[in-house]
Amino acid sequence: NPNLYGLGGGCDAAALQWAWLLSLHDGSVLVFPEDFQQQVSSSLICRALRFRQQMELATATEVVLRYEKATAPPVLLLLALRDGEKLLGMALLNLCREAVKVPSALPLPSLTRLVPLGGTDEVEVQPDGRFTQPLLLAAQDAEFLVTR
Repeated sequence: NPNLYGLGGGCDAAALQWAWLLSLHDGSVLVFPEDFQQQVSSSLICRALRFRQQMELATATEVVLRYEKATAPPVLLLLALRDGEKLLGMALLNLCREAVKVPSALPLPSLTRLVPLGGTDEVEVQPDGRFTQPLLLAAQDAEFLVTR
């Protein structure tokens, strides 16, 4: 229940907050049944849970906020989960009310291939952090990428 955490609004309004919390947190997170029953939020929450389940070996998390303008709110929240130096996965959350193109992630030691959670098409991240093909994230949605 988002109101208990000071997030305000209903479950659908707090779906992104739930997604980043669930994909990042390695302990217990209490989610009420009504949070899963919201048509808008249930898919995002379930994907975040599946992502975190696959990140059980993660020992470190990098959290990055991206801004379009220095004076504007952030447009993207990026979570990189690692086991030591090895990247295990990334969660990219669009904080905007409209779709955004994401041209880059984080600089990595070498070309890295990631797969969207539940998908088969590879996403390549160049060593400088650029995606070979920019990702398009729907409004207030997320992409969860895992290494093979």
